[in-house]
Amino acid sequence: MEEVVLKVEGLCKKYHKGYQPSQIKEVFASFYSSKNQTDYQTGPTDFWALDDVSFELHKGEVLGIIGENGSGKSTLLKIISQITPPTKGNIHFNGRIASILDIGTGFHPELTGRENIYLRGELFGMSKANIDENIATIIDFSEIGSSLDSPVKHYSSGMFLRLAFSVSMFLDSDILLLDEVVSVGDAGFRFKCFRKIDELIKKGVSIILISHNFNEINTLCHRCIWMDKGKIIAQGRTIDIIGQYTTSSISKHLPSNNINPTGNTKRIVPNAAIWEKENRPGNDFFELCAISVSTPNPRKKDILYMDEPLELTIIYRKKKLPLDINFYLSIFNLNNDNGALSTINPNKDISSEIGIYSLTCHIPRNFMNFGNYYISFWVGSDTDEFVDNFQKILFFKVDIIPELEDSKWKNVHASIRPDLEWEWKKLPNEPT
Repeated sequence: MEEVVLKVEGLCKKYHKGYQPSQIKEVFASFYSSKNQTDYQTGPTDFWALDDVSFELHKGEVLGIIGENGSGKSTLLKIISQITPPTKGNIHFNGRIASILDIGTGFHPELTGRENIYLRGELFGMSKANIDENIATIIDFSEIGSSLDSPVKHYSSGMFLRLAFSVSMFLDSDILLLDEVVSVGDAGFRFKCFRKIDELIKKGVSIILISHNFNEINTLCHRCIWMDKGKIIAQGRTIDIIGQYTTSSISKHLPSNNINPTGNTKRIVPNAAIWEKENRPGNDFFELCAISVSTPNPRKKDILYMDEPLELTIIYRKKKLPLDINFYLSIFNLNNDNGALSTINPNKDISSEIGIYSLTCHIPRNFMNFGNYYISFWVGSDTDEFVDNFQKILFFKVDIIPELEDSKWKNVHASIRPDLEWEWKKLPNEPT
């Protein structure tokens, strides 16, 4: 059984918002309201930033937390860090907790970067000898150069976070809390951060990571929690939780005749959407009936694995003549909106007759990487005239195969992962 290093039980945090009465405010409000006929006597209201939050963190685990701004993510880490107390609930932990939360936490603005390294280390319980032993490595890791001996109040937010991250990486902590800090710096610094986090995990350090960058969450986190309005909506496998969150988040901002799982304009089934006849999107020339992604011989119902061939099928009605239709189809990675692939059907319609047609695009096995995707496509005539377009018309998930779940080769960032042909040769001599 995995060792639990942090257990959060029924955690709640209540704040007050609105008008807070005080003598000065009351005088001002009385004067101002008499001038402008405005009522300023609204009393405070309770706001639950956290509402019955419970979860566990295991030794050597990286737990991601995602959600919209204001969902309670940062408040949760502040309570775990003992910066602010909870209103209700309990936190049990084994070991020492280090955190990088708000800019400025644990740093004195008037002190230099070097002096703040010693300050933060001593606050955490490190001896001066221990800090002396690590300071050269910390300075080298932070890459802030000549600014090290300048007061940190003159640092940019990026420099500040780089220094804070560097110090925390070398503290002797058992649990590390990171709030939107892994993205600081350029690509080279981020790579160093990922590599250092990997070293800490191998040493048994447990990490909670908040980020809006789902590539980071997907790469680093073993499990994920989705929070909204102070509550945990779902927790589980990272790829599953990201898919649930992004589908829900995007669907809120799309019209009901598009991909809206809560609407009644179409029937949503796993990896497919079917429109009722009176609600089909389209125009006087073209009408979309259904779209789906499937596999011919699924190992498990409603699950698409990355090593299975995929069939993307569009069922449509041609309503007027003359019209020969071409499709321009794109699949996008839901985590970063980067295009995974684009394709154009090379042939014209099989018939110029009015009627319902099916068009299937075959994607070979071992081509798509595991992840969450959405489909957009454009319809044009054979003379390149625009007919219609359908944005984010279907979401689907390609699942990781079980044998890759715990593999070091799991985290390949590209959206396509083709099984290419390799050729091996033994050379008789050294290359010249």
